[in-house]
Amino acid sequence: MAFQKLAKKVIGWAMQNQKQEKKINPEVIRNYNEPRNEVHDKASGLKMPYTEIVVAGNLGKMIEARRVSTK
Repeated sequence: MAFQKLAKKVIGWAMQNQKQEKKINPEVIRNYNEPRNEVHDKASGLKMPYTEIVVAGNLGKMIEARRVSTK
């Protein structure tokens, strides 16, 4: 009886933990936030104006920051 209660709690905890893991997306590398005029590169921590990076096409700084952060 006690084992069954414990098993239910463990299964419930594992399922809840699994749902939380799905919310975190490790594939997200950059966040583009046009209303705040910001691009945030999560790997390097670099934040730059959206218009400078995306609209003008100046991706060099983001690429260089990524190279430096992965070394």
